[in-house]
Amino acid sequence: MSDLRVLASGIDSLYASVRGELIDGLLLFLGDLRALNPDGDIPLSLGCGQPDLLLRSHGWRGYPWWFSSPRWELFVGGPDPVPPVYVQLHAEHIHTVGVEQAVQDVEAMLVTDLFPRGCRAIASRVDVFVDEQGWIPEASDFAHFRCRAMRRRMFEVTRQEHGYGSRLSGFTFGKDDLVARIYDKTLESAVTGKTWPELLWTGRAPDLPVWRVEFQYRRPVLAALGLTGMGDVLRHRQGLWDYGTRWLSLREKRADSNRGRRPLAPAWAQLAGACVGGSAVPLIRDRVREAEVRRLTQGLVGYATSVEAARAGHGVGGALVATVPSVRPYLTQRGVTFAELVATKRQRRLDVTS
Repeated sequence: MSDLRVLASGIDSLYASVRGELIDGLLLFLGDLRALNPDGDIPLSLGCGQPDLLLRSHGWRGYPWWFSSPRWELFVGGPDPVPPVYVQLHAEHIHTVGVEQAVQDVEAMLVTDLFPRGCRAIASRVDVFVDEQGWIPEASDFAHFRCRAMRRRMFEVTRQEHGYGSRLSGFTFGKDDLVARIYDKTLESAVTGKTWPELLWTGRAPDLPVWRVEFQYRRPVLAALGLTGMGDVLRHRQGLWDYGTRWLSLREKRADSNRGRRPLAPAWAQLAGACVGGSAVPLIRDRVREAEVRRLTQGLVGYATSVEAARAGHGVGGALVATVPSVRPYLTQRGVTFAELVATKRQRRLDVTS
């Protein structure tokens, strides 16, 4: 397939466990803070800037303190022998500022705000990917993939085929510590409403789907490959891609029952030769914010029309359209008025009760 084109590539997910001595009194401070508001989320900043974190009302997998931000998820207070901090960088942040800058930012935060005596961040998961057009996988390809385990006892090889309705959505190979995913990225974006990945796609043909091939590596595999810190992973992202495309390969459809003896399919040979880089697209931040505003506006209009449908005469619609700037464009895009949505819901209520 000579027309296969790589539109984007790089690291899409990065997680790290962090060891060191937490700043004195931090856990006591968090306990006192939680006591002031035991049930709700609390905005705060660990540094001296504007509040950019949200302290969740609950923990995560043994970590009593969970902080969320547009940049990363931060889990604090793991008991021995668990590392005291676990961090997950958001894909949106990675692609907005570039993976190198994202790692520098999180490492600076860890030393400045959590571990003043120093710390060691150990990569615990990384996903490397290539987005392409030109090769559109078919259900018949599934039987022609060859997937080999590096250590049979450690890396169990399983495979799954996925669909969305009657449409093939992708394949999954492997389990736990090493996983390969091949899936229709444009379909995923349409289903989830996350449209920012299209900002990464250079040279995209609008009439063709974009498929993603990605490999997920967890700590046992990274350690076996000699990769420890987040910097190690960044420097060897190409090696991770090369290893993944050897671990999993698509073979030509021939009669030979031994897939390992068949030549590589041309599309896979091109994918295996892809250069894995990265990009920084600041516009992603704005696209993510727009999507969040739309999601919240959709919920707001939904609740408001339900209230108006249940109890007429509140005048919710006029006030909402007049005071919330995002409501009018949202209704215009949907091609419906507030009153029409209310009328539809009232009719549904009548149909149920009649």
